Amino acid sequence: MNFTQKQVREILKEIAQGGNGYVQLLKMVLESIIVAEHHEFNQLHGDSSNGFRPGSVIGHGGKLELVVLRSRHHNSARVRVSSNQYHV
Repeated sequence: MNFTQKQVREILKEIAQGGNGYVQLLKMVLESIIVAEHHEFNQLHGDSSNGFRPGSVIGHGGKLELVVLRSRHHNSARVRVSSNQYHV
């Protein structure tokens, strides 16, 4: 799918204005970055993904639970971004 920047902004605005929208946006962005980085890592190191594992990020608003790709031969670094608990 190809979206214009205006379309992307409108979609993100709709999500942000929904219930728990900021947390959902943060979760989607972080998981997308993790998947992209993992894909690049796999290409560089000849590794492959092997399912998913739970992960979390801690920030000012609290803890955000994520779904993180597993690697067959390497472990992903833990991402640290403070104290209430968020679940999406």
